[in-house]
Amino acid sequence: MTVIINGSTGIDSSTATQSINLPQGTTAERPASPEAGAMRYNTTTNSTEVYSGIGWNSITNQTYTASYVIVAGGAGGASGGGGAGGLLASTFTLTGGTTYSFVVGAGGTGVTATGSVVGNSGSNSTGFSLTALGGGGGGSTVTTLNGASGGSGGGGSANGNGTNTGGAGTSGQGYAGAGNGGNVSSPYPSGGGGGAGSTGNTPASSTASGAGGAGLASTITGSSVYYAGGGGGGSSAGGAGGAGGGGATASLFSQAMFDRLLSRLDELEKLGRLPAAVSLSNAAPSLENLIPGLFDGPAPTGEMARRPIKSAELGIPNAAPEAAAIDTLALIFEAIFDMPNLPEAIKSALSSLQIPMLKAAMLDPAFFSNESHPARQLFDRMARAVLGLPADVTSKHPVCMQVLSIAAHVRSEFTNDLGVFERYVAKLDALIAERDQEIAQSVSDWLPLFTRMDQRGIAETRCQDAIEAFCARGAPQGIANFLRQHWYKVLLQVWVEHGEESAAWQEHNAVIDSLLWSVQPKTEAEDRKRLSRMLPVMLQMLSKGMERIKVSEEVRTEFLDTCFSLQTAALRGVAQAPAESGPTLGVPALDPGMFAAPVTAKPEAGELHSGALHLKTIDIPGEAALLSRLRPLPLKKGEWVAFRMLDEQSLVGRLSHVSQENGKLLFCNPEWGYAVAMHPGVMEKQLRDKAALRCSANSLFNEAAEKALNRTSAG
Repeated sequence: MTVIINGSTGIDSSTATQSINLPQGTTAERPASPEAGAMRYNTTTNSTEVYSGIGWNSITNQTYTASYVIVAGGAGGASGGGGAGGLLASTFTLTGGTTYSFVVGAGGTGVTATGSVVGNSGSNSTGFSLTALGGGGGGSTVTTLNGASGGSGGGGSANGNGTNTGGAGTSGQGYAGAGNGGNVSSPYPSGGGGGAGSTGNTPASSTASGAGGAGLASTITGSSVYYAGGGGGGSSAGGAGGAGGGGATASLFSQAMFDRLLSRLDELEKLGRLPAAVSLSNAAPSLENLIPGLFDGPAPTGEMARRPIKSAELGIPNAAPEAAAIDTLALIFEAIFDMPNLPEAIKSALSSLQIPMLKAAMLDPAFFSNESHPARQLFDRMARAVLGLPADVTSKHPVCMQVLSIAAHVRSEFTNDLGVFERYVAKLDALIAERDQEIAQSVSDWLPLFTRMDQRGIAETRCQDAIEAFCARGAPQGIANFLRQHWYKVLLQVWVEHGEESAAWQEHNAVIDSLLWSVQPKTEAEDRKRLSRMLPVMLQMLSKGMERIKVSEEVRTEFLDTCFSLQTAALRGVAQAPAESGPTLGVPALDPGMFAAPVTAKPEAGELHSGALHLKTIDIPGEAALLSRLRPLPLKKGEWVAFRMLDEQSLVGRLSHVSQENGKLLFCNPEWGYAVAMHPGVMEKQLRDKAALRCSANSLFNEAAEKALNRTSAG
């Protein structure tokens, strides 16, 4: 065998007549880390399989579960109504590469009511090794008075000779026809033929013949349609009975059109392509005719691959009910693709499910009306699973990879079994629970910092006392202003992070002791030498404190210049005037609508650190007595909430802890690299102003449908 390998054609063995031996082994012997495109022969399943990058897919002997409705030809009537053709409905497993043959039974012709023979029975329909029996003909008024048996039985005729019976139906296919009910006077009303859903009806009165039996409803076309209804009874004075209906596939163009639509969606799904515009007709299905241009050029990617599929592109007439469903779903997908906060990777996963969602909408009329529909639930759970991920998260994120894998499995497994959606909704629920549990377990790491913030009321009092004690020792005005406006915040952070007994608290108080001593007159040489030695260390500590609370460069320079001037004067022995009594530490009033009663506080952003942990805080200084005036918050521990920081940064986090003492909230999200502690008054105002939203129970499908509705209303 000759094998040619080059850069343009790859491996060329087209002149060989033998075969290539692929690597082979059991399912358990699959390679641990295969690359996309890897191919092998699986000796467990006896099939060739290819690795798609997500999982192994068999390329031989693939099976598909298909629903079917097989209806035989209906019988012709005479005086009695003709029986419906037998109806068989279930599912069948199709094997790829196998040819399946079907025979569609024709309807039987009717005969004259006053003739001597029954109406002609319908022909059988066959498929999947099953046979639906043709309907039984209706009885005549002469000689053959009873209806004939069949898939469903024909109705009995009437004349002056007494009671005549309907023909028997076939179990599992249809019901019996009705007799004439004993009517023996003109105009001799007859019984109706049996249907797939019920027996035929006896004459309603001495002058009204019986109605045919009801057919059986099926949603295989995407909407509820009745098949195999029995024919109504005639009378001796009537004309010929009506011709029996043909098998369902032969007589219903809409059924053929719908089947071809589903076939086309299946092909598009396999090829990963969006459709080209084409008109569906009554011609025999052919892949080239059905999807012109489908095999030309590469598959679209990026934004083109995320384009919603519309009915015009599938060749569905505007008047068809399926067109409205397809275009409604297209509008919903457009709304999803336009959502700015939904991660792009998840939009791609949702986009890849367009064809399965279209098929689900076509197969189940309750798709749009049932909020609990498993296909809709799949979308909602996919959005819930990625709550809190940044909009620019990549598809390599572990959560995104699992969601994309689920989407791929749904695409490959769904044909017409909604149970596929239910199975993967359950898997998404497990993913959601696992992610929430991981965040819940991490809360214990943050509680020490959160508890310190929780004790801020005590800290504020201690820090205010310390600052005022320094100022009372005769601090010059410039230093007193700095202590009250800035060093108070430094001490507050140190107290919250380390506590009042810590070395850090002692160091940050001692540096102010040194600062106040440094600006006192220095008349002794030893004092001047001591000042020269301590200045570098003292200034370094002051600079770190100002950096800690992010004091502006302008304020920092002004303060250090003031210190330099005061210390220069101190070296010359010049005393400085003490500062005037300062105001009580506090801040301007906030919007009183935040509380049940007006307050005199304003939110402040802060940060707490402990090792690698970083807690961002939004608190209200001096609020200890105000918390009792807050309205109760509607939030529950464990739910996800979208909110804003004071700098208007938007975040989505899980409410992981609520203080029992004062209601302060702790939000966690491992994607941030920090946690957020928030005063309940700040959250109450954001909820009231719609700046904060509860996210856990949101329905992506409903939200997108509402946006689509608003868009069409505005248009």
